[in-house]
Amino acid sequence: MRELHLSFALPWWFALLSIAIAAALALWAYARTRPALEERRRLLLGSLRFLALVALLLALWQPLMSLVSSTEQAPRLAILLDNSASMALRDASGERAPHYRRLLAQLEPVLTAPNALVARFDATVHPLNQWHPDSLRLDGGATDIAYALRWVAAESRTTPIGAVLLLSDGVPTAGGSPLQEVATFGKPIIAVLVGDTTPVADLAVHSLLSNEQLLLGSTAPLYATIRASNMPERSVTVELWENSRRLAQQQLQLRPEQSEYTLRFEYTPEREGLVRLSIRIAPQPEELNTRNNSATRFVEVLRAQRRILLFAGSPSPDLAFLRQELERIPGIAISTFVHKQGEEFYEGVPSEALLRTADAAILLDFPIRSTPEPLLERLAERARQGMPIAWIAGPLLDYGKLRRLEGVLPMTLRLVRQSEQTAQLLPTPFGRSHPLVGSELPAAAWEQQPPLFRMDWSVQPKPEAQVLALSSPGAEPMLLVYDLPPLRSLALLGYGIHRWKLLGFAALPQQSPSPPDVLAHFARNLLQWLLLSPQQRLVRIRPGKPFYTAGEPVEFWATVVDPTGAAVDAATVQLLLSSGETRQELLLEPLGGGTYRAQVQLPPGYYAFQGTATLQGERLGSDRGTVTVGTHELEYRQLHADAALLRALAERSGGALLTASTIQELPELLKRLPALRPQVFTQRREIALWHSPWLLSVVIALLSSEWLLRRRWRLP
Repeated sequence: MRELHLSFALPWWFALLSIAIAAALALWAYARTRPALEERRRLLLGSLRFLALVALLLALWQPLMSLVSSTEQAPRLAILLDNSASMALRDASGERAPHYRRLLAQLEPVLTAPNALVARFDATVHPLNQWHPDSLRLDGGATDIAYALRWVAAESRTTPIGAVLLLSDGVPTAGGSPLQEVATFGKPIIAVLVGDTTPVADLAVHSLLSNEQLLLGSTAPLYATIRASNMPERSVTVELWENSRRLAQQQLQLRPEQSEYTLRFEYTPEREGLVRLSIRIAPQPEELNTRNNSATRFVEVLRAQRRILLFAGSPSPDLAFLRQELERIPGIAISTFVHKQGEEFYEGVPSEALLRTADAAILLDFPIRSTPEPLLERLAERARQGMPIAWIAGPLLDYGKLRRLEGVLPMTLRLVRQSEQTAQLLPTPFGRSHPLVGSELPAAAWEQQPPLFRMDWSVQPKPEAQVLALSSPGAEPMLLVYDLPPLRSLALLGYGIHRWKLLGFAALPQQSPSPPDVLAHFARNLLQWLLLSPQQRLVRIRPGKPFYTAGEPVEFWATVVDPTGAAVDAATVQLLLSSGETRQELLLEPLGGGTYRAQVQLPPGYYAFQGTATLQGERLGSDRGTVTVGTHELEYRQLHADAALLRALAERSGGALLTASTIQELPELLKRLPALRPQVFTQRREIALWHSPWLLSVVIALLSSEWLLRRRWRLP
């Protein structure tokens, strides 16, 4: 059913009055003419004038034409078919792929129905125009159920979709939690479990955790999580590999009552660049699948020597102890500048070259009254350019000069009164998970530390700042960070941190075998946060997705901007791909708007890439990363299907869970589902006629015709 409505912004009587005025003007213009014209010619010219005036007045009336169409149609059934490699592994019932394909053969009437919207998914979603048994290759490198549900939600904006049929083993290996998507999904999900839920004998490296960036020559911990299922009691060897070189090994004692183990390895990188680290376990006789006996992670090793500027308002115990802890960290060069008298520093004035090349700055009880303002302006400028700054309070602060730095700090600070207080630093729940505070220390370690000193300050965190710790008492912000590239800054609103070293050990229980060194812990995390967190780059290069299946073209995208943020279109972007001894160079094609793209076929493997952008021979910047082709490491970490997740998806969405033994109930279930019954869908289209170019064309045509006729009939 179609309906046409016409409405005006002005009252109806105004439209009638406008028409009457247009008719009066046309009648007055052609009541008499010189020379005199016969009546039919005057009527034609008057009609043209009248119609042109009415068309012009339409712009004042603002007519709006609404086209409303209503159709009855059955909503479509979105069918999501898991195409990941886990659908082809071997579980307790044998090979999963033949079972899966027999199940799909039973569902062929549903898959080929007119209202079926079929798509296969793994790490992404691939719609299928027409279902065919060969549409599934079962070689996807990851399973992202949450992304598949978001795809259905996006499709439903233009296509009426009533329900979702999801076939999967219920083991997501990428993306977020599918249960979070269901909260706003609004469509019933009928989940079909594929695979056996019985755990089999298996030994898997579940994860390998480390910092994404490490300092060359410094020792960092690596944590490997091993999961064992139905394994007998025995000792197995766990090895750490760097590229193709074995670095270390540990013996892991398996126990029937324990299913998860965590091993810690110490790793000291010996070369700069991207390094592939792997944890490997020798295959065991009982295992059905040994492809999950390893896990790989890429880390970026940065140059060892990093320059840190340490400014202090005066010599103090905080300065001595903090500098001592920083100098213990390998690969760090500390340049200290301590106020002496007036604008002088004990070490001399910092040079412009030093300020320009420094990697980060730490300001301790700084600035004071005698601090040169040009130095503060230069520090603020470097911070705006991307140099991280850590600011630690002190008793000699000059609050007027501190305002010079407020633009780059995570808060504004005002002195209420000159009254020194003590306050305990207590991490917030968010702070406990932040790399600066970390979860390595127990909560009691912070609670039992001696309090810091602070003035009676009024602290106003910036909207983008994150509060990592509060003061006790008072619950005032004590530790804040600002991380909005290119600005990165930290503020510790307390002083006396040397007390953590002098008094902290005495404050902890005597029975503690190895009391934590909180100051050393804080100094190490401070440097890692300042130096090792990703910075905003002028050149960003990323693969289209982190996992590609074997034979699938691998895409690389790059964006290049200048320091002002303007797109650079004429750059040359080159990419170097490396995997073991294999090297391949690639040139990215400019697409406009500072975007570049390249596509290449790569054999299966792990690839590290490093790209560089140049403009007229001048280097603009570089970026690096990794991409995986044809390996299914994530998909083999769990060999049994997970019915619990699919059941939760079905129950929370108002759907149902089916298995291979109950799949025959699906046709009847679809018939009873209210969301798939025919519904009336209404579409409304509005056309603003006064914006239409046709209206202007009509006015021009009418006035032109009148003018031509007047000239032909020799009217002035």
